[in-house]
Amino acid sequence: MNANNQIQPPPSTVMMNDKVIQHEGFIHDRQLELMKKMEEYNKLGLEVTEYKRIIQFCKRYLTGEGTIKKKVLIGLANDVFTRAVVSSESKIAIRLHDDLFAEMPMPNAIACAERRINYLKAVSKRVRSECHFLQSQLNILLLGLDVDTSKMDPSKKPKAKPDKTKKIKKKKEMKPNPKQLSYISPDDIKMMVNNKLKKAPRKRAPLLLSSAIKALTISLLKDAAEKAIEDGSNQVTVDHLQDALTIVAECI
Repeated sequence: MNANNQIQPPPSTVMMNDKVIQHEGFIHDRQLELMKKMEEYNKLGLEVTEYKRIIQFCKRYLTGEGTIKKKVLIGLANDVFTRAVVSSESKIAIRLHDDLFAEMPMPNAIACAERRINYLKAVSKRVRSECHFLQSQLNILLLGLDVDTSKMDPSKKPKAKPDKTKKIKKKKEMKPNPKQLSYISPDDIKMMVNNKLKKAPRKRAPLLLSSAIKALTISLLKDAAEKAIEDGSNQVTVDHLQDALTIVAECI
């Protein structure tokens, strides 16, 4: 089969592949940025540990627990920044920045180390929040990339969730069934109408009132017809409807 006769992918697939490649490059850059921030955060933690060790050393030296030494190396490894040198006057030289050291008495060194620890903790807190922000960005990008790749593969397409709003609208638009309400006593219907009118907004109150009064009237007419039958009359007179009209007027 010739190369010219090979089936070419559709333009939409080519555009999607380019988009995925762009996303992957952007994600790679964010991952590198996150790694640098995490390294900075770890280095700040080591610096805090070193200053704490200086404070412990000075306190032990002042209480006489430590032996007098001309030179003291304090650090977890050779590349860790802190170094302390004790002079004959009970002073200590601690690193302030890069290769800058300052010699000071032990109490001053303790106070300086404590201030430095507070500063490093504040910076560490800021860097940690930046790490969390970058991590959340990566999660969003990876989720978006997963959605884009799922569009390319129909088998990975997420299933559509059922729309619950339609069911809720149907429930709200349902009108009361007069046949069901006709078997409820007039007092119960009167109470239901009043409760609905109290809870309903002003714009919906007339609609609820009209639908509820229709159901109420049907129920009361049924009761009036039963009273007429009990009285031996084939027709419903005004006397039979008097109670029904009174209840409807009270609801209005």
